[in-house]
Amino acid sequence: MDLRVEIPKKFKKSLKRRFSLWRVENEVDEYGRRYYIISRMCPLCDYYGYDCERCPFKKFQRRKILFIRNKHGEPGCISWMREIIGEEFYFWQDAIEVGWWVENNKKARKQIKELKRKARKLITWI
Repeated sequence: MDLRVEIPKKFKKSLKRRFSLWRVENEVDEYGRRYYIISRMCPLCDYYGYDCERCPFKKFQRRKILFIRNKHGEPGCISWMREIIGEEFYFWQDAIEVGWWVENNKKARKQIKELKRKARKLITWI
């Protein structure tokens, strides 16, 4: 599968910030579990109004998505990341944040670094 994708240049800075490990914060959920989070809205989700059909990552969708949380499909960005780092994610990402549990800290950071390294080769900023 060709994993190259073209993304408008205006999103470059905000997408880099979204996965910046310098912006990580500590959080605690309602059950007392600690996790790390990068609170950054996905600029593509924001711009395209959560419409995966208009997003540059659409071509990587595994199935048609009617709604972002539809169990019958997966957003193209997630499918793209799976192709790059494998099926098992040690972090989560949605339209609002990127995060991971404390116990997965080293593995999640390693995956994010790998994702960023490979994305530099696969993304063309237009």
